[in-house]
Parts: sequence; C-alpha cells; structure tokens
Amino acid sequence: MAKFLKRCAAACLVLFCAASCSTKETPYSPSQADQEFLKTLREESKAEAIVNRIGQTLWIYIPQKQNILAFKAVEKNSEDSAPKQRKFSIQYLKSAFQDKTLTIEYDIILSIKSLPDDKNLKTDYTEEFSPLYRGAYAAILRSYSSSQNPPLFIVLIFADIQNGIFVQNTFYLDDFKQYQESILPYEEYVQRVLSETKGDTKLIGDETGASLVPQEVLWGDFLAKQITNRIEYKYYRSDFEPGDDAQTEILNIARETLDAYSFKDFSAVELRDVRSGVTRSFGQDVLAGFPDAKF
Repeated sequence: MAKFLKRCAAACLVLFCAASCSTKETPYSPSQADQEFLKTLREESKAEAIVNRIGQTLWIYIPQKQNILAFKAVEKNSEDSAPKQRKFSIQYLKSAFQDKTLTIEYDIILSIKSLPDDKNLKTDYTEEFSPLYRGAYAAILRSYSSSQNPPLFIVLIFADIQNGIFVQNTFYLDDFKQYQESILPYEEYVQRVLSETKGDTKLIGDETGASLVPQEVLWGDFLAKQITNRIEYKYYRSDFEPGDDAQTEILNIARETLDAYSFKDFSAVELRDVRSGVTRSFGQDVLAGFPDAKF
C-alpha cells in the first residue's frame, strides 16, 4: 500500500500544480470555501461530501458505494511478498498528551526470525478509488489553500458504505501545502499525516456521517500521534535502521517532531519502558541540548 500511496502522491502533484495556477484572487470566506470544495468534488469527481467545522478543524466525509480495498497477487520472493527482516520489533507503543506532558510508552525488543509469508498476497486500494482520492485532495487545495481563516487541520474520511470500510487521513493544512509546493519530500510528508484504514459496521448505509463524532484536533494530541507514526516508520519502513538504544531513538524523534512545529506548550516528555518498568522525564531544557545533553 505504501507504493500505491507514493504513486497517488506523484499524480496528485500534477493536479496540485493545475489547481494552484487557478488560485482565486479574492480569498474565499470559510463558507465560500466549503461550497467551492463541494462544487468541485461534485463536478470533477462525481462525488458528494459532508463538511463540518469544529473549531479550527475541518471534517470532510465522502461516502461512496464502491470498494476501497482489494487483494492483489504479487510475484513470489518479490519485495511485496517478502518484506525486509527488521532488527527490532515493536511489541507495544502508545503516545498521549495530557496536562502538558507528552507520554510515550513503548516495548521494543530484538526481532525473532519468523517463517516467510508464502501467501503472495497484498492489500491495495482499488483502481476505482484512486481518481476520487486524488480529486478530493485537488479540491481541498483549490478551495482552502488561500481562503480566509483556513482550517488548521483537516480530517478527510473516505467511506465505503456498502462494506463499512473507511480511510481516514488527518493532516495539518500547511504541511499539505508545503508538500504540493515540493518543500516537504514525500518521505517526510507521509510521516506527518495520521492515516488509518479501519472497518466499522455503523458506516454501512451512512450517507450523512451520522455515525461519526467529530472533534477538534488539538496540537498536543496531533503531535503525540505523529510521534507514534514516526517511531513506527523508523523501525519498520525507513531505509536507515534505528540504533540499539530505543530511549535515544524515541527521544530524538520526539524532539525533532516538536521542533518541526516550534511547539513549546509542554513541560516534559516522559518515556515509559513497559518491559523494564523504568520511567524517565525530560524537560524542555534537556531536549534543547539533545543529543549532546547527558541523561
């Protein structure tokens, strides 16, 4: 699926360039931007959507009666059928932001060699879904990139309401704009987007998003989840293997994430090694000196 997303990302850049060339001289008001998005999606992607603003977060729900996911066969012994064996395995990982403390709980161990998967199958997005995926992002760029009081965060949900499957992407609008302007490379951008694919029977037949509970995305929560994203990426997808000291790796990822957004509204980063039971807390002064600081 990672390869599919990369192909979609490249295709989206073409649409993004076209959309940016037709930027409206007078910025849309928030309600005008919503209407422009709905109109663009309807006319160019033949899809309907529900938009809902909660504080500085825009929720977009796009129901559809077509499959999002499909099984596909892969060549035996190909990269897709035999993923690279990693040195470490994440047994448990959870990040949360509460009372101005970013807490990261983890259990990372040396990988145990396992038997190769001989099913020669992978899960991918369907070809029918791809144009809608690209079209929705192009419509977002055209409608919100230069609107008045644009949302800080967007929660974009594609729902297969026949099977109860949905794809949910939560992203910071400025990250999205920097990506389409080629300021952020794909490898960095994909770590900043909170993406999940799940199933929920409540979505079956839900054309209005009534089963959803929209909430405002808050900075602390967004960054905590992004740090989880980045740790998983480092240990499972990065071309650069992590070092042997999990605490140092995780603390470095947390520091770089907070620095990337100049986020200072926190008192400490707390690391909990659930296997050893050891908890350590690092204040902003320690993080500022990392990795040279001794701890």
